[in-house]
Amino acid sequence: KGLGYTLDTKILWQPNEKISASLQVQDLFGKVHWKNVPFTNTNLSSADANKVIGEDGFIDIKPAVSGVEGYKTAYTQNLKPKINAALTFKNTQGQGIALKTKVVPNNTFVGIGAEIPRKSGKLSATFWSENIVQVEYVGKKTRLGVGLDNLNSKNANALWLTFGWHP
Repeated sequence: KGLGYTLDTKILWQPNEKISASLQVQDLFGKVHWKNVPFTNTNLSSADANKVIGEDGFIDIKPAVSGVEGYKTAYTQNLKPKINAALTFKNTQGQGIALKTKVVPNNTFVGIGAEIPRKSGKLSATFWSENIVQVEYVGKKTRLGVGLDNLNSKNANALWLTFGWHP
């Protein structure tokens, strides 16, 4: 079990009908306080390893493994902030091109996207660095999306779905 808190914030700026900018920060000052958390401490040592010369003449090292498993009564997880930013340029029909960046722990992605207005929302597609693609529909009360971490399905490792609803 855990109990936590975080601060998410979003700033939108639209100096005119054709240009808009947004900045979203998630998990600012975020912490989760966990109770009864399982843990494993493992030691891997080649100093005490079983060293064998294989049939191919190379040394095969089988390291010694030791460790302990247990539970910590309490653990505090510090959440690392995530940042999303976009600069969007729209034509008179509301169609737009967006330059985007996403900063997550240990990674930064840049992307270019297209937006098409629909009756009750907008449809967007973003092509991110690292060959990532994401398609979303954002309505007045809903958000539906799908993403793939590689356009080449043979090299894809992750598929994600996004669903959001707000009254």
